[in-house]
Amino acid sequence: MSVDPPRAGWSAWPLVAAGGVLTAALLGVAWRRRRRSLLLPDAAPEPAAAPVKPIEAEPAKVAETRAAAPAAHVAAGQVRFTEAELLFELVLEITNSQPHAVEGVRPALALISAHPDQDRHIAAFHAGSIGMAPSQPFDLPPGGSVRLPVRLGLARDRLHVVDVRGRPMMVGLLLLDLRWRAGLSIRRTGADFLLGSAGAGPRPGPIWLDRPPPAALAAIAYVPSGP
Repeated sequence: MSVDPPRAGWSAWPLVAAGGVLTAALLGVAWRRRRRSLLLPDAAPEPAAAPVKPIEAEPAKVAETRAAAPAAHVAAGQVRFTEAELLFELVLEITNSQPHAVEGVRPALALISAHPDQDRHIAAFHAGSIGMAPSQPFDLPPGGSVRLPVRLGLARDRLHVVDVRGRPMMVGLLLLDLRWRAGLSIRRTGADFLLGSAGAGPRPGPIWLDRPPPAALAAIAYVPSGP
């Protein structure tokens, strides 16, 4: 019987030795990191971001309220007939309702016969006060008023005559442009009035041309219909 010679066996000690070296190296790295963490101070926490304050919108400026303009109305009136014209004699009352005086008040007046195209005529007058009859300027204290006598003629060939059941009649329109000084500027306003015969109600009636003139005139504010 023969005995085979023993084989050269695989030895594990070199691998064990290498594993020991690697383990030692890893332990050394871990120790150095731990030591470093023990020596270094803790990092300061990042400061929290300050809250952003919303931008508040500025309060809207309240527009200054413009003081009311002096008011005007026709206090009394009458009309006389002549061969060439109709003569209107009126009393125009202008009142200052503002809490301060108004200076250099200057009214401008015009008289027309009411007609279908009257609103365009009224707009042209107030735009440029064409054909106005200006008066002397005057001042008004707070709450003060003044009564101005007005005398305006309307030529017969400029009347807009309307036939009602065969009878001729007309209605007058008084146009008022009012201006006054406000510091270095000039302010203005306007008013218009229908003029007719006075009756039982507040509205003016027609002025009949085939009979004597009415004993008194009535006036009511007129507002154009616009474009």
